[in-house]
Amino acid sequence: MQDDVYKLKNLGYVEIKEEVVEDFVSGAIIGFKKAYKITDKVEFDVNSLDKNLVEFVVTHLKIPLDDLLRYVYV
Repeated sequence: MQDDVYKLKNLGYVEIKEEVVEDFVSGAIIGFKKAYKITDKVEFDVNSLDKNLVEFVVTHLKIPLDDLLRYVYV
């Protein structure tokens, strides 16, 4: 699924903001915090997504893929 997020980022549908997380005591970097924001692009190119993801959504969920992506990333 993360690969699909990066594909959406490369297509301009998702912005990823990354912040460094530091240890309060030592100040050492212990990780990164990411925030994902859906952009104002309205239409998703479903063909650019992983076929297994699209098949799963179409088969098992009662929500259109565009609506699911908006719900997840908003």
